[in-house]
Amino acid sequence: MTAKSVWSAVGYSARDARRLPGLVRADAAAKSKIRDLGKGTNLVYWTKRGYSTADPRSCKTWTAPSSKVS
Repeated sequence: MTAKSVWSAVGYSARDARRLPGLVRADAAAKSKIRDLGKGTNLVYWTKRGYSTADPRSCKTWTAPSSKVS
């Protein structure tokens, strides 16, 4: 969601946005020894969800199933 709100302001294009999930996945894999942010697949899920809606209401991790936040 934050990425969507500042994406063009920091000079990124829509083409760059298509690379974002892969970058998140790679970053999660690099930090896999420290599981404080959850699984890479879930990080990608929330990144795509937040970016596509740019709406804070779409990122309610407190009410999401545990399978989406672990």
